[in-house]
Amino acid sequence: MARAADGQGDGHRNGQGEGQAPAGAITRGPRFGDVRQFCPDEAELAALVAATPAAYGFATAGPRPANAVSRRARRDQAIARAALESALREDELARVAAFRVLTTMAGSKDEHLGSADAGARLSPESAARLAPEGAQVQIVVSDGLSAEAVHHNLPGLLPVLLDGLGARGVTVGQPLLARHGRVKLAEGVAAGLGARLVILLLGERPGSGELASRSLSAYLAYRLAPGVDQEAAAAFSGNPAIGFEYTAIANIHAGGLPAAEAGGALAEKAAQVLARRAAGNRLEALLARDAA
Repeated sequence: MARAADGQGDGHRNGQGEGQAPAGAITRGPRFGDVRQFCPDEAELAALVAATPAAYGFATAGPRPANAVSRRARRDQAIARAALESALREDELARVAAFRVLTTMAGSKDEHLGSADAGARLSPESAARLAPEGAQVQIVVSDGLSAEAVHHNLPGLLPVLLDGLGARGVTVGQPLLARHGRVKLAEGVAAGLGARLVILLLGERPGSGELASRSLSAYLAYRLAPGVDQEAAAAFSGNPAIGFEYTAIANIHAGGLPAAEAGGALAEKAAQVLARRAAGNRLEALLARDAA
């Protein structure tokens, strides 16, 4: 057991032996940070570590991280910063789809990072350009907190998603592209275009390592129709003012849910949302009831 950092004299007066921590104190043992104590098989441990971008198994050098660990942490921080500062390259994305470009109230990267509310609202100019189009689903792509997540995943995801929706007879508007967007941006788009469902593909907050910095999430924002749908959602959630329900599919990247597979999963989930006229926990409850 590690020696307590303070209170040693009190420990002796209370009858504790030398080197013992005071009662209730938490100290670092000799195997602190060593995940091998939970998984001694090296091959199995390597497979578990490869399955997650989280930084497990940090070795120590006395009370400090080992040199290799410090270097890895600095590398991961640099990757995360680069992803956070990355920008959408519209010329590259134009080869994936013919996007209509919108702007948010976040006019710069600094505004976007400093105010979550700015990225959640369309600029007045973009809002004025939107009018009901009659499509059931509207797809919106935004950098969020990692444009690299968009560039690494969209080419494999979007064609599969569009094909899947088309095969199910779902009408889809021309895809939108918005810089500096946040999740709630979906609500302004849904209201402006009259879409029942908005699928927002958003770069997520970068984590540790290359894979986590390229993680995309999909938010399915279902606009509740007044009357029966809204009343059912209000009763389920306890929020009488609820206007949208959300379903999220996260960890879309090469080491998580692959882009093409995510496209198929999103098409299926969108069809379920439209058929049940619900999203989020209420949708899952309805699906479970129907399967029973």
